[in-house]
Amino acid sequence: MKKFISILLALIMALSLTGAAFAREDITPVVVVRGMGEYVYLQNEDGSKTQVFAPDSKSILEAVAQFAPGLAKSILTNDYSDLGPYVTKLKELFIPMSCNDDGTPKYNLTVDYTPESVGNYPEKLNNTQCSEWGIAKAVSDAVGTDNTYFFTYLWNRSPLRIADDLNSYIENVKAETGTKKVSLIACSMGGTITMSYLQKYGSDSVKNVVLASTAFLGTEIVGRLFVKDLDISLYDALDYFGAFFGPDFAESAMQIIKKGLMQASISGSVDKFLDNLTANLLDIAYSDIFRDTFVTMPGIWCLVPESYYEDAKHALFPDGNEPSFIATDVDYYMNNVQSHAADIINEAEDNGVNVYITASYTCPGIPVYNGNESYTDNLIDLKYASGCATVADYGKKVVPVDDTLKNCTAHDHISPDKIVDASTCILPDQTWFIKNIGHMGYEYGKDSCGLLVYLLTSE
Repeated sequence: MKKFISILLALIMALSLTGAAFAREDITPVVVVRGMGEYVYLQNEDGSKTQVFAPDSKSILEAVAQFAPGLAKSILTNDYSDLGPYVTKLKELFIPMSCNDDGTPKYNLTVDYTPESVGNYPEKLNNTQCSEWGIAKAVSDAVGTDNTYFFTYLWNRSPLRIADDLNSYIENVKAETGTKKVSLIACSMGGTITMSYLQKYGSDSVKNVVLASTAFLGTEIVGRLFVKDLDISLYDALDYFGAFFGPDFAESAMQIIKKGLMQASISGSVDKFLDNLTANLLDIAYSDIFRDTFVTMPGIWCLVPESYYEDAKHALFPDGNEPSFIATDVDYYMNNVQSHAADIINEAEDNGVNVYITASYTCPGIPVYNGNESYTDNLIDLKYASGCATVADYGKKVVPVDDTLKNCTAHDHISPDKIVDASTCILPDQTWFIKNIGHMGYEYGKDSCGLLVYLLTSE
């Protein structure tokens, strides 16, 4: 009898384990593809690490302390010819992220790689409530910490090369979980990586894709910087910071200041001063800082919108002496990934993948270039993050507010605030717009994170 009971218990246990295996197969693991906010470290010879991105507050203060006296002197004398030596420490903030001619990092850099499921990194999972790790925490509540993964990378590299790493990562996740597919949530710069992956490797291993506030079509700020189109307007700055810190008290305060300046008729003098300052600093910024840092990074180049790309190459390499990674990586990315984003997404959809897009808007563009009236999440433009929505200029409406549109009955794709017309989006019926949260402001326990989880686990 005991032998029979032992055999029966063994069979029950075996069946229960089999049931668990089948249950696991029903859960699709999720890979969070983070943005460029990850800390980057210089790997020292003694095994220690030094943080090089984002620069620490001490390094920033030292750079500003060196730069400020020279800038003040130049402003007072209106002579900017000797300002170059004062920007040395500013340049040093970003030099460690610079790349070689072939696009590989010049320095021995590393990030906090997370090859295992997020349950193995409790200090990260439990100490961050917002942005990518906040999203990972919300996802793990839904599918389990053993089915949630967090993909990190050196963002200065080419998205095409990082896509190779993502492919290997996905294959490891599939092998570890015993599943045939994963769902991907691309965050911010992670959109360039995910789109590169889909273009190179297809979508057979993917169930759902969510592009959450991503730069898969580029960003206006990087495009303008790379074509050297900089301009600082006092009014634009007041609008930006008012909306950025608002939208209530701060925005009202900034508008009062703006109105006071207009009535005092001094804003023109301030703008003239800013124009002169920008013009003089522009050449120094590009020749002494920008060209040796950001211009060397393939990852940053792929944030240039396609419409600016050729002009950017001419502006930054007037002699045609481009680094080799431009031809091998960035040209390919622009011609086969960014410019074919709609084709890549539609092909994935035809292959049975559910693709969703979320984008937020809260303020105008960063006030350092002409025409920054477009709505942004304080970093990425809504028209790009949403996959080509038609968006009104900041403070205006995309359509007239009249009786036929009061309740949004005349057009299915016009937002209640009349700012967005989603009918021009790549996926007009699968794109969500979130108002009044900043870039990657998805917060654990809030509806914005809940939406992402809902989409990721949607059938």
